[in-house]
Amino acid sequence: MAGSQSLIHYKPPRRKTHLAFWLAAILTLVALGLAFVVAVTFQEANRLMRLPPAPLEAVSGNVLPAYQLAGFRSLDDRTPLSGWYFPAKGSRRAVVILVHDQGRNRLQFGYDTAYLFQDLVDAGFSVLAFDLRHSGDSGGPFSTFGYGEWRDVLAAMAQAVRLSGTDSILLYGFGSGGSACAAAYDALPPPGARRGDYPAEIAALPFNRSIVRGMILDSPGLTADDAIRAAARQKPLTAAFPFPDTLPLAIRLSAQAGGVIRTAAILSRMDRPLHLAYHEVDRYLAQGLHERLAAERSRLQPGQTTIFAAEGEGYCEGFMTDRDGYLAALHAYLDRYFP
Repeated sequence: MAGSQSLIHYKPPRRKTHLAFWLAAILTLVALGLAFVVAVTFQEANRLMRLPPAPLEAVSGNVLPAYQLAGFRSLDDRTPLSGWYFPAKGSRRAVVILVHDQGRNRLQFGYDTAYLFQDLVDAGFSVLAFDLRHSGDSGGPFSTFGYGEWRDVLAAMAQAVRLSGTDSILLYGFGSGGSACAAAYDALPPPGARRGDYPAEIAALPFNRSIVRGMILDSPGLTADDAIRAAARQKPLTAAFPFPDTLPLAIRLSAQAGGVIRTAAILSRMDRPLHLAYHEVDRYLAQGLHERLAAERSRLQPGQTTIFAAEGEGYCEGFMTDRDGYLAALHAYLDRYFP
């Protein structure tokens, strides 16, 4: 019909509103989840590093061997460290530097540590026992499971040289203190190395790696992170994925560490006598770590490795649970390599 018009209905294409909505929702949840992980990670890392230092127990002077106070500063020249120096009786075989575990102090075994001091002194070893940063009577705003403490160990070595003139040091580390010992050894220049290739504070030290004649480690992990993961597992929230992996990263960042302290790798290539002590069942670190470390070290350095595995369950407690066996194994190592 002339003049008639037809109506055309236009339908715009449907927008993919549902897809966009769900994509936005998923991305929002992911972002919130990441924010939660980051917040909890740094909150818990801060809590772990700033736990109140274990107070130094009062030990009667007539129980301790004769000693002198040993106050010095960490390698950063800012953190004050406090300790005791026990001169050896008779001929001096070496200086033993005791490096305690995270959350402990120079009295690793409490009041009973005095018996270990006396035993070593009577055997001809001088002993330097000190509090790492943020421990005992030492300063420092926080502790870092070995990631900053290795600098304290190097400073203790310098103090041992000043006090005794020694050129022979044994590092004796407990738990995370073992990682600090390994990292300190690894940070030193080997004999003949160019000092200019090392940081100024390390290049200025009056000794090189050869001063470390041996090492005694009680319940070390494969890496310094193993002790942090163990601490994470103590709380239900941080025991769950991914916190056992994110907490070590946060603590490394706080300590301005260059990378993971790979204790087992350092010990495997260390050409020094090593004594390992641990319990058959570790009640703190992940199971099997000690056996793996001992097996690898024994495979690569069979002639310079001794091992003591205390029966039963424990962590850094062999001296307490089986003192006779612990000391017999320790002296077998000392007499074999440091007669």
